[in-house]
Amino acid sequence: MLTVALSTLRSRWTTFVTTVLTLTLGVALIAAAGVVIAGTVTAPDRPPRRYATAPVVVTPLDELRVRTANGVRVLPLAESRGLPSEVVTRVAELGPVVIDRVFPAGLAGGDSGMVGRPWAAARLGKYRLVAGREPRRTTEVVVPDGGAAVGATVTVSTADETRRYTVAGLTGPVRFERAVFFTDAEAARLSPRVDAVASRAAPASVRASVGDDALVSAGSRRRALDPDHRADTEALVAANAVVGTAAGVSGFVAVFVIASTFAYAVATRRRELALLRTSGATPGQVRRSVMAEGLLLGVIGSAAGCALGGPLARRAATWLVGNGLAPPWFTVAHPRWPFVVAFGAGVLTALLGVVAAAHRAGRIRPVEALRETAVEAAPLTPGRWLFGLATAAGAVFMLVEPVVAAPAEALGRKHYLPATMLLLVAIALLAPLVVPPLARLLGTVTGLLARQAALTASRRTAAMAVPVLLTAGLTGCVLTTTATIDAAKAAENGGLAVSSDLGLGPDAVARLRAVPGVQSVNVVRPTAIYAVDDDAAVVRHTARAVDRVPGVPVLAGDPSALDDGSIVVDAEFGWTVGERVQVWLADGSPRSFRVVAVVREGVGGNGAFVTGRHAGKAVVSWVEVDLAPGASRAEVARGVEVAVRGRGEVATTETSPPARTLGLQVILGLATVLAVLSIIGTTVMAARDRRGESELLGLAGATPLQVVRAKAAEALLVSGLGLVLAAAATALLGASLWVCLWRLTGQPLPVVVPWAPVGSVAAVCVGVTLVSALGASPARRRALGRRA
Repeated sequence: MLTVALSTLRSRWTTFVTTVLTLTLGVALIAAAGVVIAGTVTAPDRPPRRYATAPVVVTPLDELRVRTANGVRVLPLAESRGLPSEVVTRVAELGPVVIDRVFPAGLAGGDSGMVGRPWAAARLGKYRLVAGREPRRTTEVVVPDGGAAVGATVTVSTADETRRYTVAGLTGPVRFERAVFFTDAEAARLSPRVDAVASRAAPASVRASVGDDALVSAGSRRRALDPDHRADTEALVAANAVVGTAAGVSGFVAVFVIASTFAYAVATRRRELALLRTSGATPGQVRRSVMAEGLLLGVIGSAAGCALGGPLARRAATWLVGNGLAPPWFTVAHPRWPFVVAFGAGVLTALLGVVAAAHRAGRIRPVEALRETAVEAAPLTPGRWLFGLATAAGAVFMLVEPVVAAPAEALGRKHYLPATMLLLVAIALLAPLVVPPLARLLGTVTGLLARQAALTASRRTAAMAVPVLLTAGLTGCVLTTTATIDAAKAAENGGLAVSSDLGLGPDAVARLRAVPGVQSVNVVRPTAIYAVDDDAAVVRHTARAVDRVPGVPVLAGDPSALDDGSIVVDAEFGWTVGERVQVWLADGSPRSFRVVAVVREGVGGNGAFVTGRHAGKAVVSWVEVDLAPGASRAEVARGVEVAVRGRGEVATTETSPPARTLGLQVILGLATVLAVLSIIGTTVMAARDRRGESELLGLAGATPLQVVRAKAAEALLVSGLGLVLAAAATALLGASLWVCLWRLTGQPLPVVVPWAPVGSVAAVCVGVTLVSALGASPARRRALGRRA
């Protein structure tokens, strides 16, 4: 059987070359993804930097402990409480200490995200002066080199005020933060909260002194106190998500391509396989022959893919770092296990792709070698019926379940990507059923020959249309979903808004209110609350401390009744109007509130609303600006930008995070490349097996140009079928999303289709199908001068 398989591959190499290329790319992506994931998991521990010279660092034990029916539950607090004064005193009794305070601060017109700290803490992070001296008076500061010159006067903004200081010195650059240093007394005035105490006492003595009242970090544990530690961790998780999803989608497309290629190959080789049966081959031998073909292709493609995996992993790591999806220090090693896994996955993918085709090949009877007809007996086998209906049922469940149970789930990538894949597989499996009516409809445009060819061989037509369906459907579904979600978020936000990492002080808010054309502003401080769910678990909920509840859809109650003793929540809480609830604020302070209104969850999740009194230490990072009737949006936006220059930026919409956008672009790009290879392979295979039809057209009197036109018309019909099916998949997913958004917001929001990229992919599909059909057709050569 191996000899037969080798002979088949040698004689039909054009049929399987795109399959090998697809498998090679798929295995290369899996291997590269494994290498990158291994690099993120085994990334070396970074040395501590903010407290590099401090042997022991004491920080607040920011935990919330709540007793429930299932015992004590412990959650990290959203906001630090700061170190209690008695803890600071006990640590100071052990020897000299350095008190550190970290708070938002920045230079007017400078970078956002800067922090203020006392000068005594500078030496803990190995800061060095490159010019000037340390600050000695409360009116002096030390700033990063490049921010200002020594002796210059700068405006420094903190959360509560903006003051002018004299630059006493400049510090050299450090990678982990950009800081403005004040005198210890000025830092204590600006931020009374103690965030850390550095000590040179023995760690055991410090732990014994503070007990369970604070967290003691020594050695490598000090790395967790660095400001970039969480950002690096989140970046590694983002890198994992991007490469993992890309590998998963590539594997899905590879299985899809191989399965469809072999299914069609077996369908076109029925007489050939029947001759094997006539010559004495048993059904098992025929099945093993087809499986051997898949195994050979799997080994060849997997080996080539593993060879490409290493260089691709290095390029992927460079791309992730360059686009901010991985820390700047991230590199990849060369472990062996990703290549072993990728090789095995490639071979397994090839075998899975041919198993159904091999089973069908074993059922071919010897008498079929005597048949000579172009009309297919049955477009769908029982197995394809069963699997197609099961997949369709799963797709329907994934589309309907969030509508009925949890609409917010439909907005997550973990839901709409699997739902898209399942829906496309279901449509592809059942495509031969809809080919005849669609071919009759589209055949009125492409002509009689193309229509009758599609009707005569619906399985072949479906096999050629499925790669187009996969490419255009995946692009249309994913891009339409993300564009619709972004548009819904923008519509929910309403008017202009100002965001600020540094925080907007009272002076900035006052300037906003004075901008011509501004009717009112709503100060928003992001925070969190904790509540007990069913007396069994403690759940952290997002919350916003506001001047007034924005115009969110109301289910019950009156949001305008919000005061210091009440709360407004969305429907996810499960609370009712008038109910008295026990919650904990972001810093762990217990509060008892009365629910005055219940609102819809909204696209981004509305969470809870409390008054500004319960904001804690949260800065004003978001201000909603309502325009007066008749005011020009553009003019107000310019005025708002001037009012908050150096403190924030004006936002008019809420779009997808850059990481998610880049990740989707990569995933769709890879899937498109793999699917285009499938289009080429299937079209070339179909052209090879239809040489006789081209010759018959010539014998019937058709000119070479007419033969070419017939081939072009059929290619257009096939690609049109794929695009119609892709549009149907996009419409089904969009309808489910529309209902989910309506349930979340209470208003009908439009489904947004990004026509430019979707149309570009559709045009690529049509062009590739057309060029492949004409380039592989014998009629192309005859069109140059010789008739059949």
